[in-house]
Amino acid sequence: MTEKLVKIGPLPGPIYAEMVAEALRKEDIPVHLINDALASAYGIKGATHLSDGVYLLVPQRYEARAREIITRIVDHF
Repeated sequence: MTEKLVKIGPLPGPIYAEMVAEALRKEDIPVHLINDALASAYGIKGATHLSDGVYLLVPQRYEARAREIITRIVDHF
Protein backbone atom coordinates (compact mmCIF):
# COMPACT_ATOMS: atom_id res chain seq x y z
CA MET A 1 0.00 0.00 0.00
CA THR A 2 1.30 3.44 -0.93
CA GLU A 3 1.21 6.13 1.73
CA LYS A 4 -0.61 9.33 0.85
CA LEU A 5 1.65 12.34 0.23
CA VAL A 6 0.77 15.85 1.38
CA LYS A 7 1.75 18.92 -0.65
CA ILE A 8 3.00 21.77 1.55
CA GLY A 9 3.80 25.23 0.29
CA PRO A 10 4.68 27.15 -1.65
CA LEU A 11 7.88 27.97 0.15
CA PRO A 12 9.50 31.34 -0.56
CA GLY A 13 11.99 29.91 -3.03
CA PRO A 14 14.27 26.98 -3.80
CA ILE A 15 16.95 27.99 -1.31
CA TYR A 16 14.47 27.87 1.58
CA ALA A 17 13.01 24.65 0.21
CA GLU A 18 16.43 23.00 0.17
CA MET A 19 17.12 24.17 3.74
CA VAL A 20 13.80 22.73 4.95
CA ALA A 21 14.29 19.50 2.99
CA GLU A 22 17.71 19.00 4.58
CA ALA A 23 16.26 19.54 8.07
CA LEU A 24 13.47 17.04 7.34
CA ARG A 25 15.92 14.44 6.05
CA LYS A 26 18.03 14.83 9.20
CA GLU A 27 14.92 13.78 11.13
CA ASP A 28 14.38 10.82 8.78
CA ILE A 29 11.32 12.41 7.20
CA PRO A 30 11.09 11.51 3.50
CA VAL A 31 10.63 14.60 1.34
CA HIS A 32 10.44 15.46 -2.34
CA LEU A 33 10.70 18.96 -3.78
CA ILE A 34 8.51 19.99 -6.67
CA ASN A 35 8.72 23.27 -8.57
CA ASP A 36 5.95 25.36 -10.01
CA ALA A 37 5.83 24.64 -13.74
CA LEU A 38 6.43 28.26 -14.76
CA ALA A 39 9.38 28.78 -12.42
CA SER A 40 11.04 25.54 -13.44
CA ALA A 41 10.40 26.17 -17.17
CA TYR A 42 12.36 29.41 -17.00
CA GLY A 43 14.98 28.16 -14.57
CA ILE A 44 14.24 30.92 -12.06
CA LYS A 45 16.16 30.44 -8.82
CA GLY A 46 16.50 32.56 -5.74
CA ALA A 47 15.37 33.13 -2.19
CA THR A 48 12.63 35.64 -2.88
CA HIS A 49 9.06 35.53 -4.12
CA LEU A 50 10.37 36.09 -7.63
CA SER A 51 10.84 32.33 -7.70
CA ASP A 52 7.62 31.30 -5.94
CA GLY A 53 6.35 27.84 -6.55
CA VAL A 54 8.50 25.36 -4.62
CA TYR A 55 6.48 22.77 -2.73
CA LEU A 56 7.33 19.87 -0.46
CA LEU A 57 5.74 16.45 -0.65
CA VAL A 58 5.86 14.50 2.62
CA PRO A 59 4.04 11.38 3.80
CA GLN A 60 0.82 12.36 5.55
CA ARG A 61 1.93 10.92 8.90
CA TYR A 62 4.83 13.44 8.98
CA GLU A 63 2.83 16.50 7.97
CA ALA A 64 2.53 18.07 11.45
CA ARG A 65 6.25 17.67 12.20
CA ALA A 66 7.19 18.97 8.75
CA ARG A 67 5.09 22.09 9.30
CA GLU A 68 6.77 22.68 12.67
CA ILE A 69 10.20 22.50 11.04
CA ILE A 70 9.12 24.82 8.22
CA THR A 71 7.85 27.37 10.74
CA ARG A 72 11.14 27.21 12.63
CA ILE A 73 13.21 27.80 9.49
CA VAL A 74 10.91 30.09 7.52
CA ASP A 75 9.21 32.18 10.19
CA HIS A 76 7.01 33.98 7.70
CA PHE A 77 5.59 30.83 6.06
